[in-house]
Amino acid sequence: MTDKTESTGMQLQILVVEDSPVEAELLRRILFRAGYRVVQAKNGEEGLAFARANRPALVMSDIQMPLMNGYELCREIKRDETLWNVPVILVSSLSEPEDILEALNIGADSYITKPYVERVLLERVRSLLATPIRQKQVEEPLEVEYDGKRHTITAGSQQMLNLLLSVYENSLTQNRELLHIQNQLNLLNESLDLKVRERTAELRQVLEETVTAIALTLEKRDPYTAGHQHRVAELAVAIGRKMNLSKDVLDGIYFSGLIHDIGKIYVPSEFLTKPGHLLEMEYNLIKIHTEFGYEIMKGIHFPWPVADAVHQHHERINGSGYPQGLKGEEIIIEARILCVADVVEAMGANRPYRTGLGLESALAEIEKNSGLLYDPVVVDACLSLFRNKEFAFEMPIFDHAKSASA
Repeated sequence: MTDKTESTGMQLQILVVEDSPVEAELLRRILFRAGYRVVQAKNGEEGLAFARANRPALVMSDIQMPLMNGYELCREIKRDETLWNVPVILVSSLSEPEDILEALNIGADSYITKPYVERVLLERVRSLLATPIRQKQVEEPLEVEYDGKRHTITAGSQQMLNLLLSVYENSLTQNRELLHIQNQLNLLNESLDLKVRERTAELRQVLEETVTAIALTLEKRDPYTAGHQHRVAELAVAIGRKMNLSKDVLDGIYFSGLIHDIGKIYVPSEFLTKPGHLLEMEYNLIKIHTEFGYEIMKGIHFPWPVADAVHQHHERINGSGYPQGLKGEEIIIEARILCVADVVEAMGANRPYRTGLGLESALAEIEKNSGLLYDPVVVDACLSLFRNKEFAFEMPIFDHAKSASA
């Protein structure tokens, strides 16, 4: 039992019975600011003992508590010959009609649901303290039927009126405040939507320019692959559109494609431009570019899984890819699409160690290994784009090789 008065000038004492220290402290502060002396109890048994020994001016109690709940506490107070006219306010998160009927039945003088409105709570406290209870519970109970169940109400008319008014006032005030908040949120959302629309195009342009600048910086180290990332992004988006993917997913594919080889910035340029076949050690170092790329991108916030797409674009659906050996749908759709677009562009273009194999060879490769190395749905979409002449690279696939040899 704690008696937290914080002032010696207070006269009316209110007993707060609440097992939650946070809720108890909140009520104490509200009542203290309103000029009341507050005593706290942790449960119904402790609260009843204090009430019998000290007779507070009002009791404010939670319902769900250990040892003795709020209903039981209220019932004992109303049965006590020395306490029956002490007002009892039940403050609870229980808000079903059965809960309110039970409060009426045991003679509670007020019932306020959490989250309560401070102003309404204090008004009920002042009203109950200003109007003494002059009548005990009725001798002849009132039978009420609700939801197929019968409830016996023994509260007096004054208590019933006080309790129902408190429920109504608190709910009405909550609804008004909620409506006000909703209106304010609607106005805020409209304002934010307008600002977002104004800024989205500008921010996307800045993002695209930044990512493109990074990609161009990387490609300067390897003139043979200049334009590769742009063409892969271009084809990957066309494939995704053919698969009827959402615009949001297509945006993620595009930005992932523009930067999917960023990890090669850590690979020595002589390995990237070396004519002839690479040694196993050199090839293994180049393979690590997906992990380097992931480490670079994972700390940058994108609204799409760019880092994962960069990490997984060399995975194969039978698990033979790298670096994690993922299979099937363990590989995100963005990476499965980039994988096919990357193979088609890379096979068709010239490289230091070979001349370009041509578009038909690239398409034959993905068709042959559809369902083995490459996602068959992605492959079908890619083949359909080229064979139905629905797609052509904006930047011709051999332009960079010609410019490199010029």
